[in-house]
Amino acid sequence: MTDSDEEYLQRKLPLAHVRLFRKEILESGVIDMDYIEKHCSFLGEEFLLKLRPVYETKPGLALSFFYRQLVMNHPEESAMFYGILIEAFKEETALQNELHMKFVEDAAKKRYLKLFPSDRYCTADIVSSILKAGPFINNLKEKYEPIYREMIKKVENLLAKNYHDAAACQILREMPRFSTGYEDDSWWLHFLDICDSHPGNRAVLKLVDDDFRNTIDKFREDQKITSDPTVLNLFDISVKDGDRKFRSQMDFIEHREKIPYDLVEDPAVLELRDYQEELLSKVKGTNAIICAPTGSGKTVIAAQLIFNHFEKKQNEAEREQAEMEIAMLRDKETATENEVSKDEAITKAEENGKDADGSDEHADSGSLKSFDDKDEEYNKLFACKDEFPEEEFQLMPSVPARVVMFVPTIPLVEQQSMALSKYMRKKYYVHAASGAQRADSPGKKILCADIVVITPQMFYNFLIDPRESERLYISDFTMFIFDECHHCNADHPYKNVMKLVRMFGGEKPHIVGLTASLGVGFDSRDIRDARNHMITMCANLSAESISTVRHHIDSLRKHVAIPDERIITVARTDSEIRAKLVEIVKRFEEHVVKRLEQTEIMGRHERVRTFPDVSKIAAYIGFLSELRNRVTIDQRIVEKNAFLDTIKRVKLFYEMLNLVDLLPARLIIDSYCRMRAQIKNADKLNEEQELCIKELLCLLTNEELLERDLNKHILRELKGILEKEYSLDKNTRTLIFVTTRNLASHLCEHLNKQWNQCSLPKHDRTYQPVAFITSTNKSGAFGGVNAQEQASALDNFRCGHHRVLVATSVADEGLDIASCNLIIKYNSSGNELTKIQRRGRGRAKNSKSYLLALDGAIEKQELESARAESLMHRTLDDLNNLPSGQIKKWVAMKQEELRKQEKEEEEKEKSRKTRWESNVYVVACMKCSAFITKSTNLRVTTRGSSEVAACDGEVWNRLSLVANEKVFMQGMVQRIEVSRVLCATPECGNHIAALLRDGNTFMPFLKASAVSLYTEEEFANPMREGKKPLNNWRKVVNIESVSRRDKFSYMPIYVRKTDNSDRMRMCTAFEKLDSKKTAEVRVREDRKFQGNVKLRIERYNKRQQMRSMLKKNQSDPNAEDDDYGYSANANDLLELADFPLRLQSEETGGNQLGEDLVDYEDSDDEGVQYAESGDEGFAEYT
Repeated sequence: MTDSDEEYLQRKLPLAHVRLFRKEILESGVIDMDYIEKHCSFLGEEFLLKLRPVYETKPGLALSFFYRQLVMNHPEESAMFYGILIEAFKEETALQNELHMKFVEDAAKKRYLKLFPSDRYCTADIVSSILKAGPFINNLKEKYEPIYREMIKKVENLLAKNYHDAAACQILREMPRFSTGYEDDSWWLHFLDICDSHPGNRAVLKLVDDDFRNTIDKFREDQKITSDPTVLNLFDISVKDGDRKFRSQMDFIEHREKIPYDLVEDPAVLELRDYQEELLSKVKGTNAIICAPTGSGKTVIAAQLIFNHFEKKQNEAEREQAEMEIAMLRDKETATENEVSKDEAITKAEENGKDADGSDEHADSGSLKSFDDKDEEYNKLFACKDEFPEEEFQLMPSVPARVVMFVPTIPLVEQQSMALSKYMRKKYYVHAASGAQRADSPGKKILCADIVVITPQMFYNFLIDPRESERLYISDFTMFIFDECHHCNADHPYKNVMKLVRMFGGEKPHIVGLTASLGVGFDSRDIRDARNHMITMCANLSAESISTVRHHIDSLRKHVAIPDERIITVARTDSEIRAKLVEIVKRFEEHVVKRLEQTEIMGRHERVRTFPDVSKIAAYIGFLSELRNRVTIDQRIVEKNAFLDTIKRVKLFYEMLNLVDLLPARLIIDSYCRMRAQIKNADKLNEEQELCIKELLCLLTNEELLERDLNKHILRELKGILEKEYSLDKNTRTLIFVTTRNLASHLCEHLNKQWNQCSLPKHDRTYQPVAFITSTNKSGAFGGVNAQEQASALDNFRCGHHRVLVATSVADEGLDIASCNLIIKYNSSGNELTKIQRRGRGRAKNSKSYLLALDGAIEKQELESARAESLMHRTLDDLNNLPSGQIKKWVAMKQEELRKQEKEEEEKEKSRKTRWESNVYVVACMKCSAFITKSTNLRVTTRGSSEVAACDGEVWNRLSLVANEKVFMQGMVQRIEVSRVLCATPECGNHIAALLRDGNTFMPFLKASAVSLYTEEEFANPMREGKKPLNNWRKVVNIESVSRRDKFSYMPIYVRKTDNSDRMRMCTAFEKLDSKKTAEVRVREDRKFQGNVKLRIERYNKRQQMRSMLKKNQSDPNAEDDDYGYSANANDLLELADFPLRLQSEETGGNQLGEDLVDYEDSDDEGVQYAESGDEGFAEYT
């Protein structure tokens, strides 16, 4: 066996798949008569003797004979073809990727491989031989050209050269690559549909699918539903949610994963410690918050809560069933008594000489028949039918209950689902759901489960989904568990879910919150303030009590390790590079101040007009964020984009300054490259600014300065701590917390380089000693990682492959790393919640926690957090000492107060809406003045958003949808435009809207600069004059009478949020618009979310080239400079691959467009904590 054959066996590619490259194999030049005689003796001497004379006269025909003989009689020997493809085409990357199915989604690959169950019948070879590629490709162009355009071009080129067989092979092997990913059978269903469209290809169907007619009919029916609004299955808005009934898991049993029963381990025994029993005893079926330290086993408590809940619901169901049976028996007894009375009456009648033969016989038979029927109907109704035999598949028992456990981040979804499955397996079915996953019918997968672990934004989107097939209702669930429930405030998805629960009119689910730290709220100074904060948290969760450990404190301390905490303050290291960056920041500050002097920023507070000292990191970043927010919302500011770009520049250089304080300057070259590319999109720099930036470039390429900069004080301290702790215990696991993604990736790179140069344990070269994790809503160019990389880093850290893990705030909460015994906060602190959560990551005994602080501000913040933590514990003790029922009373009062506030807001909203609707405007195309919609149809999806959607089902008839995939820069932010929405007026084509998604509903968000407003009277005048573009939406309403606070809070247009009727109307209208175009938009949108591996490789290569160019600049004084003093050749390397779009993802949870790429993960920025992905919140298509 050759090396290639061994490699083939390792890869386990189906031989039939390899043979679909027969054109390439036969034209490779490797196979000739000598090769056949040497390697193919299994064909038999007689065949080889007959083949040689044919080869001498017609070699092409001979090779065809050889190929057919091998495939039909010896298919197992075709492994040699794999070696030929590897060797002969090793330089052709595209063919190698296609051979190894590198860019085929797992779901599509799984369906494709079903074509090759074995080589016994050579099914794929026969299919490719009889498939008529010409008719197939013509029909494919008519139906699905946007999806398969790239493949269609390749096949047409082959057909033009009369390579019909090769064209058929190309179709079979390449169609799976265009699957949308989460729709497992999309390419397959398209293949069957197209084969059925031409008589010549229908013979293929029977070969590949025994039940092809039902498969195709079902697919076409589904297509009809999505394209025809009259049959589009939307939920019934006339039925109140409170009137809806619980939907049983058994109705969705087919969506459960089939699990071989023998492979499932028995459930672990759930044993509670005494303090866990105490925490549970205070819940007793009422809504409550359980507050216990990290590491105390809150997940175990959650598991016991779920068991108790299921047991309670099962008992209730059995009780109801028993009561039903008793009622039936009573009915039976009553009927029997009636029959006896009737018999007595008949006997008496007979004694009186009356004939009653028929009636007596009828009564007996009728009585027996009625009870038999009832028993049969009862058994049919309540009998549990097992669809899968127990000996083959695991079928969990179903109870009339369903539990949801909410977790704030994606890594926690998998972690908590596995933790619960440990105790639930073989008893209850557990399903994990997050936006990082793609699946068909995700709503049904949730409904088939007994226990669901999910991110809150994803769940919220299911609650507002207009499609009946995917919509979830509060009535479908009987218990909600909120992990890390201290997030249930402000605009967090936790609070949005709870708002829907409070509005629900039916039986509400049992609510339990879990947290290690309730917190004391912002600016709480005493127990009274902290108590008010905690009561508000209880009101948000509808909790009646807070459960803490009081009687088993010693047991709790025995099982929960508290790290030894130390603070080390380190002086900043001064350097020429740092001084130059400070100078640049000051120069750009002046630029911002000049603009501020020309602008009346809303509020005109002095603190918004004066920059803090650059040494106060939190204050400085906070100032820039507030300034940016105020500039964004103030509609009076002219040249707003230029202003925002100026602020962005200050932030960019300030981030570089902070990196220089904490890292070797050599590592900030990437940040410099980002700055250089982005600064090209800002307004022109003055000479002093240009000179400063040129001087910075010289410093960054000065090797002597870079070498000196390696010996920073804070890096020496970090190295000293690591060497000390690893000398005491070589198995130490270290978690280093940092503030930004860039810092995480660069510090990881630095520690890996320095590891072997320090007195640290030898490390297995298979893995790097240091890894990093950040949130998954950033691309690799901005320090982000995807969900798979994140999970891999955590797993390798847990098992010891990585000794150190550098993390941003994504690791603050919930992550279970039991072996971690060293926490280092690298110039990173936070509030009391962050402090408690980070301490909880060090769960091993004798754990230690260090804070390395560059200045007094970080140290002061840490001490303030310790004070707040102490206040929190004192407040909890105070609440526990209150009389029974007092907390419940306060919570009820707080809920009433919150209800009044909500009612007042609703009244204000109604008033604004009434005032706004009294002045109806016509929204028209700015270019051709064509009618688009009326102002009464405008909506914002969330309060505070300045993006306005036209929620008018008929608006699609006035717009034209052009599906494409265009990447461009808007200011300093990269955007991806999946679809352009144009004015439908012939010869106009004004780009009038952006296509965005609210939940699962697409809407056109109008561009203010592309439309004009007319009063109805003005628009009715045929002689009307054209108007200037609107530019902002303030003119829609008169906001001058609204208070300043209202201006800041509610933003420029006062219309209600989109509701169910809006979503249903838009969903129906969008699907009706054009099934081909809308399908293409959805396909492109999904591809955008899945990412592109090839693009990442290119991005990495370009960054490497940029580093080389920067070093070359030092030795190449003749390099051609552009307007800003940078090499034009080097700048050409920095294009869109280096600055990928920030998509709305699961961990941001927000939904406002135009947000720039914020790198900081501040401890109080809850945006990184919660989910939404894939179908959640907004995807950005500006």
